[in-house]
Amino acid sequence: MATSAAVKRLVKEHRELISSPILGVSACPNEDDMLCWHANIALPLTPFGTVPMHIVIMFTPDYPASAPNAGFAVHFPYNMGASYIGSSERDGKYLSGCQIICLDILGNFSRIHTEWAKQPGSGWSPAYSVSTLLLNLQALLLELDVQLSRTEKSALYNEAMAYTCKIGDNTHSGTSPYPPLEASSDAPIAADTSSDTSGAKLTGMSSEGKLVARCYFTLASHEDDTLGYGIYFDRSGKPKSYGELISWTAFHEHKLRQTSRKESFTHFIPAFINPQHASNNAQWVRRTKQSLEQSARACSGGVGSDDVPPALQVLPALINSMVVEINRGDKASAIAFFEALCSFWRTLRWYIVVDTALSKDAVGRVQRFIDTPAARHKNNVPDVGALLALATSLVGAFSLESFIDAYLDESFVRCVMWWRDECAAQARAVFVATAVSRSIFHFQMEVLRIVIGDAPDVTATKMDQSYGRLPERLEALQCAWKARIEPRTWGEYAIVTGCSVEMRRRIGEDPDQWIMSCVQRSIENGPLYQKGARGGRGGGGGKGGKGKGGKGAGKGGGRGGR
Repeated sequence: MATSAAVKRLVKEHRELISSPILGVSACPNEDDMLCWHANIALPLTPFGTVPMHIVIMFTPDYPASAPNAGFAVHFPYNMGASYIGSSERDGKYLSGCQIICLDILGNFSRIHTEWAKQPGSGWSPAYSVSTLLLNLQALLLELDVQLSRTEKSALYNEAMAYTCKIGDNTHSGTSPYPPLEASSDAPIAADTSSDTSGAKLTGMSSEGKLVARCYFTLASHEDDTLGYGIYFDRSGKPKSYGELISWTAFHEHKLRQTSRKESFTHFIPAFINPQHASNNAQWVRRTKQSLEQSARACSGGVGSDDVPPALQVLPALINSMVVEINRGDKASAIAFFEALCSFWRTLRWYIVVDTALSKDAVGRVQRFIDTPAARHKNNVPDVGALLALATSLVGAFSLESFIDAYLDESFVRCVMWWRDECAAQARAVFVATAVSRSIFHFQMEVLRIVIGDAPDVTATKMDQSYGRLPERLEALQCAWKARIEPRTWGEYAIVTGCSVEMRRRIGEDPDQWIMSCVQRSIENGPLYQKGARGGRGGGGGKGGKGKGGKGAGKGGGRGGR
């Protein structure tokens, strides 16, 4: 990253620190060097009073990719790790004479603790900010009032009050700190500084006064840059995302390849925030086409088939993976995955509407799956979960009931390979073994019913109006899922899927016969339907299943239909 980019980010952070100050903390950059900041943290030392602890912070030219360095102008007893006194040769002129401490959020010891750079939950993250750093340093210093003896506190109080330095045309002193601390800062409040992005504001205000997301690395909003999602590919070649927004500039110019939690990705796909950011923007259209083509080339196996348009190769698979993650994750992570799902779905829907040939191709794929059992084979449909995701963008163009029938008919044939080695081909045993698989499909149908609905164009408009968020529909989905009553039999399960009366009869009246027919057809369909065969992952969607309703099912039998 060029120094100018680091300066641009620091200017934004300084403005935000002014508009949202931290109680008991002040900070500002040098007038002649934006990469050098001075800060004060109010430290109460009972019973002597409150003193300003002066800190010098040095940001690197590639900030925020690398952690800032910092030094304490007033030295204090530090027993949480190593420390030393900085020198101009080693640490630069600004940190010379300062106390340098070993703290994972700082870069001073990064050459020694190289593990911090890649270890999730530790060390610096580009999602952190000046505010994050100051909150962490404040929490560390506030412990001194408890940890130090009366004698140590007295010495520290006197040293802090006696310390002075010139900062441009200003002078810092114990009685007149610079940058100034607010009068109320003699009662500082320790903040929760657990390892998250609490100090980095990943939302901002749009020109219309609405709260919008920002890139955690550049702090750019959709009005400043093309925002999108980092994409990675699992072992079977399926595209996935961690659901965290980044900017085009961060990915292509700054070569960002990690999320704020240090998860790796390799590709980028623009998000659909609203038409102004996306479909009405020629740059977004061009970048999206380019990104989808690059991601399609990275896909392996059937997902990367040359006869499928890139938008149909990549977006349905991403939508399907987001649905699985929403169903699996906690509420906080579900929000990010849900917004990513909305973005991928909205982009897919836009392609369906504006590209007649692609729309015809997509409808044809779904209709053939419905009409012709042979067309459902893994040779033709490597990932039925992705086909289901595609179908959600085509609601109204086919019989949904007929599609559900075909989906159930095929997906339970595919999942035989995941349970047959350790589970008898009996209705009750298989019902337990396929618990996770059945739950995921049930959840997918709830997403279709509650989030997409029966009017996709209306849903698209609502997504645009909410900047791709639909919070009320996410809440409705979560409430409905929490309130659901788990099916206890194959017959009850058939009802909740929304399949036809005829399909309910096939599954529910004689489930043992239904299971045996699935086993027989899996054998007839050949090697792709056997565990360990090439393509098995594409149909099973998981790591070799154990055929159990618990942990093993979640890895294999639990995803039999994917």
